[in-house]
Amino acid sequence: MALKMLLIKQKHSEIYAHFFFIFKLILHFCTFKLKKLLKYEPNKHIYMKKILSTLLVLGIFGAFAQETTDPEIFYNQAKLSYKMRKLEHSLAQCDKALALDSMHYEALLLKGMCHYDNKNYDEALKWATKSIEIYNRNDEAYFERGMMYFYLDKFEDAALDFQMASKIGIKRADYVYFNGLSLKEIGKNEDACKAFKKAKKMKFEENVDKMIEETCGN
Repeated sequence: MALKMLLIKQKHSEIYAHFFFIFKLILHFCTFKLKKLLKYEPNKHIYMKKILSTLLVLGIFGAFAQETTDPEIFYNQAKLSYKMRKLEHSLAQCDKALALDSMHYEALLLKGMCHYDNKNYDEALKWATKSIEIYNRNDEAYFERGMMYFYLDKFEDAALDFQMASKIGIKRADYVYFNGLSLKEIGKNEDACKAFKKAKKMKFEENVDKMIEETCGN
C-alpha cells in the first residue's frame, strides 16, 4: 500500500513538473512580447495592466498546480465547504486528502463530523475514533466523538470523552455542560450538578439554570 501511494505521488509530481515547465515557457514568451510591445505602443499603461493581470492569473494557477499533491489543500477546501454546509463536497475533499495521507487525523475527524451532521452517527463515530487512534491529544476530537456517543444514547462513553476533552485541552464551557448532561442521563446527579454549576461560572447560558435545578435540587 505504501509503495502504491509513493508511485501515485511520484506520478502526480511528474505531471505537475511538466505543467510548470509549460507555464514557465508561457511566462518567458509573454515577457518577450511585453518588451516589444512597450517599445512601440503609445498606450503602454493599459496594455501593461492587461498583461500583468494575465501573468498573475497564470502564476496563481501554476503555484496551485504545484501544490495539489499536498493533502492540506484538499483538507482546507473541505473545512471551507463544511463551514458553508456543503457536506457532500466536504466529504469528497476529505477523501482526496486521505488518499494522499491516510494518517491525516484532522481530515478523518472532519469526515466524521460531516457524517454526524448528516445524522449518520455510526459512520461518524467510526471516523472520529480513527482520528483519535492516530492522534489522541486532540481535545476537539474527543468532544466531537462525545457528541456522537451522546446521540447514540451511549452516555457513559460520552461522559468519558467530554471529560478527556477538558483534561487535555482548554476547558471549554460546552465540554463541561455536555459532560453534565451525560452524567445526568446515567443517574449521577451529584456529579452532573457540579458540572452544570461549573459551566454556569464559565458563562454557559443555554438551559443551564434548568439543569442545575433538576440535578442540584435547590
